[in-house]
Amino acid sequence: MPTMKVTPEQFAQHMTPIDVPKRKSFGDWMAMFIFLVLTPGIVAVFLLGVALFSTPLLLVVGYTSARLPRPRPLARVPRDAGFYVFSYVVLLPLSLPLILLAINWALVVFLVTLALSLPVGASHPSRTVASLRKLGPFMGRPGADAPSWNTGKEPIAEAALARKFGLVWPFADLVVAVIGGAHRQGCCELVVAIPLMIALIPAMKVTYINPMLFALEDVFINQWSDPLDADGDGDADAVDQELARGAIKNCITSSLLRERNRAITDAWPFVGHHQLPPEKRPSMTVAGLQMGCGGKCTLISHTTHPYDVPGHVPRSEDASWGLIVVRLQAWNPFYQLAGYVEVNVRKDHGVEHPMWLVVDPSSQLAMDQLQGINRLFVRLGYLFAEYLREQPEFKKG
Repeated sequence: MPTMKVTPEQFAQHMTPIDVPKRKSFGDWMAMFIFLVLTPGIVAVFLLGVALFSTPLLLVVGYTSARLPRPRPLARVPRDAGFYVFSYVVLLPLSLPLILLAINWALVVFLVTLALSLPVGASHPSRTVASLRKLGPFMGRPGADAPSWNTGKEPIAEAALARKFGLVWPFADLVVAVIGGAHRQGCCELVVAIPLMIALIPAMKVTYINPMLFALEDVFINQWSDPLDADGDGDADAVDQELARGAIKNCITSSLLRERNRAITDAWPFVGHHQLPPEKRPSMTVAGLQMGCGGKCTLISHTTHPYDVPGHVPRSEDASWGLIVVRLQAWNPFYQLAGYVEVNVRKDHGVEHPMWLVVDPSSQLAMDQLQGINRLFVRLGYLFAEYLREQPEFKKG
């Protein structure tokens, strides 16, 4: 893990301030009780998940070593006939037990949470209805949230494309996501991280955004870096912005990284692999795999690549160029939040991570989590600046 320290003053200068309540609300205590009820199941599902995921993961690593071309980086995993035979004929049957475990556990979490939360929700019907309305834009297809904030009559350009994706990730996307995740984090971390996601994240989701326990509202936070001097000439200018665009795109979207860059990002506390969409996919939307907690737990999102979409304008007013849009659907059990997130290059030549989320501002649990996200991505901004300094081809002279 990098030893770089970020001072309290630096954190404050690079993130939206968060007001964390000093006391837990009744909803917090109820959510913690539900989580406690689910804990034995979380442990059992995690242990079973590790056993079920081990063989598919070893096959993915073997496929990566045997069939993916060198030298690296590799922007896209070739989706040729061999890839589809491996994915659907070999890997899918072996992965079905894990997939069924994930689906059934998510259903159990939902039903247990519903049974324990319903009396509270029924006793506060107006709050429950209002919270459900807040989650409404994120209950359907990715991209259906656009009319809730777009000022025009039609959804913005990339949202209209994202709505063509459907709901569930193609299995081939999940295979590519695991290829990129195993490459970045290694087998020993990923064999824990994906089962932990399957076991833990559904329970965390109902802890933070349960509409029957919390008065959910729209909450905006952002984290940003200083202007980036990618070429080391002492000035952050348009040249640096172009270099930063290429570097962050390659870091986040490439399936396989150059070894030096892989080692750097493996030490980060959080890294995302948002694979490039297949060339003929009109939605420009894929399964994004994020690795948090130092690679100990993964998250899966619906990620749209808008940079080649005509007419796309980032939602953030500080952005000059948008790299990805990460949609956190309310029904997605494998991401603990609901909302809309961007990764952008800013007009001042820095990078940013604006987030429009649905949480209860009076919940200590939820707001403390947002504070943690703030601090995490401010730190990542400094780590990305160091990453740029580690690219010798950027240096002048």
